[in-house]
Amino acid sequence: MAGRKGSISSLWGVAAAAIVGLSGCSGGGGGGDSETDATTSGSTTMMVQETGTSGTTEAPMITESGGTASAGESTSSTTTQPNTTSSPDEDPECGDGAVDLGEECDDGAENGPGKACKADCTANFCGDDDKGPGEECDLGVENQDDGLCKSDCTLASCGDGVVQPGEGCDDGNEVDDDDCSNSCKLTSCGDGAVQPPELCDDANADNSDGCTDFCLLPACGDGYVQPTAGEECDDGLSNDNNADCTALCINAVCGDGLLHTEGKGSEECDDGNSAEDDACSNQCVAATCADQLKNNGESDVDCGGSCEACALGQSCGLDSECASKICEQGGCILPRSCAHLLDKDETSPSGSYVIDPDGAAPAAPFEVYCDMVTAGGGWTMIGNLHSNRIPGSIFRGQRFFTAAWQQQLGGHAVTTNDQLSLSQDVFGMLDAKDLISAAGELRYSCNDQSRSLSGDAYWTPTAGEWTELLTSLIYSPNSKTAEFSANGGAFAPGSVYPTAANLHTYGCWHICGSCGPAQQQQSFQVGICGTPPSQGDNSLANLRQIAIGYHDGYQQLRLECTADTPNNTPILNGTWQAWVR
Repeated sequence: MAGRKGSISSLWGVAAAAIVGLSGCSGGGGGGDSETDATTSGSTTMMVQETGTSGTTEAPMITESGGTASAGESTSSTTTQPNTTSSPDEDPECGDGAVDLGEECDDGAENGPGKACKADCTANFCGDDDKGPGEECDLGVENQDDGLCKSDCTLASCGDGVVQPGEGCDDGNEVDDDDCSNSCKLTSCGDGAVQPPELCDDANADNSDGCTDFCLLPACGDGYVQPTAGEECDDGLSNDNNADCTALCINAVCGDGLLHTEGKGSEECDDGNSAEDDACSNQCVAATCADQLKNNGESDVDCGGSCEACALGQSCGLDSECASKICEQGGCILPRSCAHLLDKDETSPSGSYVIDPDGAAPAAPFEVYCDMVTAGGGWTMIGNLHSNRIPGSIFRGQRFFTAAWQQQLGGHAVTTNDQLSLSQDVFGMLDAKDLISAAGELRYSCNDQSRSLSGDAYWTPTAGEWTELLTSLIYSPNSKTAEFSANGGAFAPGSVYPTAANLHTYGCWHICGSCGPAQQQQSFQVGICGTPPSQGDNSLANLRQIAIGYHDGYQQLRLECTADTPNNTPILNGTWQAWVR
C-alpha cells in the first residue's frame, strides 16, 4: 500500500507540473492561437496511468476548472476525489474535512466511532466491529446469522426466520398456532396455545377440567375423572363393564345391567331392571329354587317353572308344574282317575298312583293301580280278587263296589280306600261309587295261572246299567256287546252277560249258567258270562267268561277265565280284576 501511495504522489507531482506548465503557456506571450487560449482557459482533464504488477490501473483524473482541481477514483460514476485546492506544499490530513488522496472519507470533526466516517478516514461498513449509522449492531467477525448480530448488522429478532440464542425456534411467520409460536418458542403442552397435535391447551395441570395436562380432550379411559364430561370414575385401562368403573366411566352399581364381578364387585347377576320376581333380584342376587321367594317364572314359592314340580294345593300355570301332573283352576290337584291322569300326561306309565275322585270333597285321596296300556290305557283298578282264597275272604255285607275291603288268606277286612292302597299285589275291592259315577266304560280281566288262560273284555254301560250294577244286578238275562280278548289276542266284539251278586240264592257249580233249582244255594258271583242265566254251561270252549264266585256247595272260590271250570276241579290259582275308565 505504501508503494502504491508513493507512486500516486509522484503522479500528483507530474500532474501538478503539467498544470503549471499549461498555465504558464496560456498566460504567457501568446504562444498559441486564440483557439488554444480558449481551450486552456476552460476545464482540463488529465488521466495518468499507473502500471503495476497487476496490470494497468487508471490513475486519478485531474480536472482544472477556474483554477480549482479535484480528484476521484475511476468508477462507472463520477466521484469527487482528493481535494487539490490546497497548495502543493500542504500535506493532506485526515480530519481536515477534505477527502484527501488515500482517504475514503473525511467528515472532519464528525469522524469517529459510530460515525459514517471513522477516525482513520475510512468509511464505516458492516463487519468493521463499529456500529455505524444505519446499523443495529456490528460485532465484526462475530457477526453471524445465527448470532445476536447478524451478517447484515441487524439485531437478531423473533420472526426473522433465523434461530438465535434465547430462541427455541424461528419460522419467520406470524402464525401463532403452528410448531413455532410468535414468541419463537417451540410449542409445548401447557403454553396456553393449541398447536398440532394438541387438541386443547388450557395452560394448567388440572386433569379434571376440559383439557388434560397432555393437551388432550377429556376421554373415558384416559385415567382422569372429568365430571364436566359426565364421568364418575376413570381407571384408565382397567375400565371394564365387570369392574368397579365401567367402560363408560360410570361407577358400577346393581341395576346397571352389567355384571360387576371384579374389584369390589360380587354380583351374581344384573338384569338392569327393577323387577323383584324375575331371575335376578334388585340386590343382584340370582334366583334359586331354595331362596324362599316366588321368582324367575316359578308358579309358587320355589316350585314350578325351572324348579321342581309343585305340591298339591300350590299355584301352577301348567300341568307340568305339578307333581300330580294336573293343574286346574291355577292349582295343583290329584287326578280324579287314571284316565284323567293319562289325559294330562300321555307318557304316564302303568303303575300305582294316588287319585282323588271326589276332588275337594271330604273323602281322602287313595292309591290305585293304573293300566296305561290296554285298549288305549287309562284304566283304574277298582277290584282285584285272588281265586286261591276261602269264600270268607269276600265281603258280602254290601253291594260290590260300594264298600272298601281287603281280601285276606283267612278272611277279609273292611277298610277305607285310603287304607287299602289297592294294587296288583293288594287284593280286595274299592268303594268305587265316585269312580263309577264319572266313568264311561267298565272292564273285567282274568289270569288263570293253573291253566295258562287269560281274558279281557270292556263295554260301555248306560247310566241305568251303572245304577243297576251298584244296587240290584244279580245276573243279567240281557246280553251286552263287549270288546273281548282271549289269551292275549286282539279285541273283537261279542255278547256277554254281566253278573254282580253279593248275596243271592241263585247259582251253581259253574258260576255262569244255570244248574237247575235243586242246586240254588246261598252264593255270590261277579264278572261277565258267555251264557245267560237260563242256560247251563259246562263248555271248556266258551271264551267269553271272566267271572269269580262261590257256591255254598263248593268251599273254595271258583275262577272262570275264558272257559268253564268243571266240577271237582282243583282250586285254580289265578286273579280277577275289575276296571273303570
